[in-house]
Amino acid sequence: MWIDFDGQWKAVLNDDRRRPVAPYLHMREATKLKGPFTYKNGWNSKKVGFLITDLLMFMQHIDKKRFRQFGCTLNLEAYRKLNAEGFEFNNPIEICNDFCPYVVLTWYFTSYPGIIHSAHFFFDIEEPFKLPFEERWKKEKSNIFDPAGNREVWELIKTVATAEMRDKPAMQAADLLGWASNRVHSAKPDASFLHLEPIMKNIIPSTWIVFNEKELRERYSDIKKDEHFRAKPGRDGVY
Repeated sequence: MWIDFDGQWKAVLNDDRRRPVAPYLHMREATKLKGPFTYKNGWNSKKVGFLITDLLMFMQHIDKKRFRQFGCTLNLEAYRKLNAEGFEFNNPIEICNDFCPYVVLTWYFTSYPGIIHSAHFFFDIEEPFKLPFEERWKKEKSNIFDPAGNREVWELIKTVATAEMRDKPAMQAADLLGWASNRVHSAKPDASFLHLEPIMKNIIPSTWIVFNEKELRERYSDIKKDEHFRAKPGRDGVY
């Protein structure tokens, strides 16, 4: 499945009918016209928009039963505000690592339409989520007395590794998703590319949580270091 995805993604990058060939997609570089996406190389904002549109068109046709996107967005202003009020949260990385891996593995274990045999997690170079996730993975696998049965799910993970996103189309797609989500929640209302996140959520099935102030206040009583997976149902019903 991923071999097909990689080949088709690269084919889109190499399509130069209305913009230059792109060696990879990295949203921060592309939107700021840096790296290979410079004026000197024939790029401008309009052509970057063409590249992103072409990739979204490709993703619109992937297998919706076997591909799903998962996201955890944490509003840092709300986090700091509630910390100042006396709330004692885990750090932002731990909060996201408490939610995303669990719902990814639960979907794979219960809903993926194929043989369930292994899962592999790859993190970009210098990604701060990697080490805490790897430590969590090792801890969960060694917890032989876990009454909740989480150990079986975590044992599905066979690989936790670092990879160079410029060589990995799947990680470039994740970069597009993460950048688009951050753009919606941090940019000014009139900023460019605010449409990307809702488009991606419409064309690819998704499971999402946004920890804004309201969600943090409502859920925090169930987000504890030793009770990772007891979140209350969200408005969208995904947890």
